[in-house]
Amino acid sequence: MHVTTGDRSFHTGIVIWLLTGAAAYILLPWFALEYGLFDCTIDEYIDALGWYSYKPSLLVPLIFAACFPLLKLVKSRCVQAKFLVLTSLVTTFLIIVDFTRTGQSMGLGTGVILMVFAALFSYGIARLGFLQGDTFISGTVVFIIFVIGIFVFYPVIEIFHKVLIDREGGFAPLQFFKIISSFGIGRVILNTLNLAITVGVVTTLLGLLFALYAVRSTSPLRHLMRVFYILPIITPPFVVGMSLILLFGRAGLLSDFLVYLFGSGGVFIPEGADALFNRSGYIYGFSGIFLAQILSLTPVSYMVIHWFWVEIMMSCQQRSIFPLPEPNLTLPRRQPLASCCSCYRFPSFSSRKSIWTKNPLLQ
Repeated sequence: MHVTTGDRSFHTGIVIWLLTGAAAYILLPWFALEYGLFDCTIDEYIDALGWYSYKPSLLVPLIFAACFPLLKLVKSRCVQAKFLVLTSLVTTFLIIVDFTRTGQSMGLGTGVILMVFAALFSYGIARLGFLQGDTFISGTVVFIIFVIGIFVFYPVIEIFHKVLIDREGGFAPLQFFKIISSFGIGRVILNTLNLAITVGVVTTLLGLLFALYAVRSTSPLRHLMRVFYILPIITPPFVVGMSLILLFGRAGLLSDFLVYLFGSGGVFIPEGADALFNRSGYIYGFSGIFLAQILSLTPVSYMVIHWFWVEIMMSCQQRSIFPLPEPNLTLPRRQPLASCCSCYRFPSFSSRKSIWTKNPLLQ
């Protein structure tokens, strides 16, 4: 049987990942070390190896060994792909369940092995035709899902597990309401919801106003709105936050200037009189976070609403020029966008020319 370049590349990639997984299983710890990889003793390191201290982990090298003859004996591409997909999914599931059952923490070797199974899974789905059989793209998609699952979904699941399970290991759904209604956590949740709703409403209104000005205004200054397209790139949220702290913090530039002018003993405030401005941490409260979020998210709101507005305008213009055949409806071209909700009915015209000559809205 003739071996193509794609098959040779597929087999080479599988072999490299299998050897990587086998080396990680033999050399790297299966369980997490208490003091880290470089601060542990030799005995602790050896005890953390899976093949030395935890016999159920021997299933992993057996699966790796079973994959080598598969590449040589089985010639069907579909069978190879299904074997890789099913084996990767089942083994990953068993490893996660086993660590959850025992309560142990995963070591570096286990993390590398899970990455190897993710790579084998991407090879399998690419072999089945996922994303047109592109191994690199399918591997990228699987890697992104893998990272999101580890660093986003797993912590969230652990949080809910701690919330819904009491110390005795029993299911306690009312414990969730008791925790979130406590003074500290409940106040944090309410403040977060208050900030989120306020910022969402204000940024939407500001983005709508700027988009209206950019689309409907005839002023030459409307072209300045294009700067909103680059603001999210050059000013990420942490840059805005740092700028506000450096300007309005307790030792900020503008704070020093305002204290110099309106502070006790300042230029405009005599000595001993009440100051109009004092150093404080107001910028670290609701007002400061609200201002930082507004400055960061208003450009994003503007871009979304502006794009949506332009698409509606183009659709309305096309519909007004080329009305529907039955019934004959047309929309005004130069009326405000709100009037686009109303339609005007005209008699049937026999040609495109009659539309332009008899339709007063298009003249």
